[in-house]
Amino acid sequence: MKRIFVFMTATVVFATVLFFSQEFNANAATPSKTIIGEVTLVGERTLIVEEDTTQAKYELIASPSKLEGVNTGYRVEVTATDGRVISLTKLGMPMQTESAPYQKWKVIRSPEG
Repeated sequence: MKRIFVFMTATVVFATVLFFSQEFNANAATPSKTIIGEVTLVGERTLIVEEDTTQAKYELIASPSKLEGVNTGYRVEVTATDGRVISLTKLGMPMQTESAPYQKWKVIRSPEG
């Protein structure tokens, strides 16, 4: 009788440990991913980044403080876990729509004879 009780207790303990260990693994955080690309959309708490290498688009959730100063067209490096932004680094600003005065060329034509 004592052996049956010990066997049943061991079975219950083993099943409980097995059940809870699988639940912990299911709730474990996924590893973070670093994305380098161009911002295609900035919302109040949403950021969409098109990755350079794969052209995949990622929709990420970020706090307004992290999105401050980020506009469409910026190049960024984002580290994210489970779709949430952990860190955001601006790599560059969007291109100017007009050329700066020092970029304009003067065309000098020779007189026609």
